[in-house]
Amino acid sequence: MIHTSNVWYNEWAGELAKLLVETTKQHGGLGFAPGGKDQRGEGGAKVFFSNSGTEANEGALKFARKYAKEFWANEMTNGVGAARK
Repeated sequence: MIHTSNVWYNEWAGELAKLLVETTKQHGGLGFAPGGKDQRGEGGAKVFFSNSGTEANEGALKFARKYAKEFWANEMTNGVGAARK
């Protein structure tokens, strides 16, 4: 196994990301229907490469925070969260 930093371009990173997404879809992970059928439209899955566990954790927290802000903003504009105040 060889390690390459994600600071520099790596021609294989894109291929690995594509393989990870295709395999995830095929096995029904991340809410995809098993067999690779995407019920949510085009796209929906992304890959994030990091250099360390700390970077991975920081990235996961940022993604969770972004999702929560979008989810709660959408819920508040639809009036669902108005009763929670």
